[in-house]
Amino acid sequence: MNTKNQIFCLHLESVGATKELVRICLSRKFEQGDNLRSVASIIEAEEIIKTQKPKFIILNGPSAFEFLGKLRSGVYGQEMINIPTIAFTAHAMRGDREKFLEAGFDVYLAMPANMEQIVNAVKEAMSSAN
Repeated sequence: MNTKNQIFCLHLESVGATKELVRICLSRKFEQGDNLRSVASIIEAEEIIKTQKPKFIILNGPSAFEFLGKLRSGVYGQEMINIPTIAFTAHAMRGDREKFLEAGFDVYLAMPANMEQIVNAVKEAMSSAN
């Protein structure tokens, strides 16, 4: 695994507006917007993590649980099993938070979210990595 070119965040998301919001938050608060890799599919995410290990991963969309399951089971390598993950989701009904956390996500963030909420979720994910 090439850690020399380590990326700050891998963001699996198909909605362009959400990608841009996350990029803006990372740029303004962490000066890491250029180190965000946003992809729309598991296939793209898998290609990236073959060569780069992100500090954390933001997952959304129908493939989030599938990707997380592969990640936690070691499909992508032992060094990827405990990478902090944020569920950034439109699922905001009673019990959804628990469902995501029980599935193995480290942080749950319901949409819509403002910059402060996204920043706090990133900080929480980063602190779980230590």
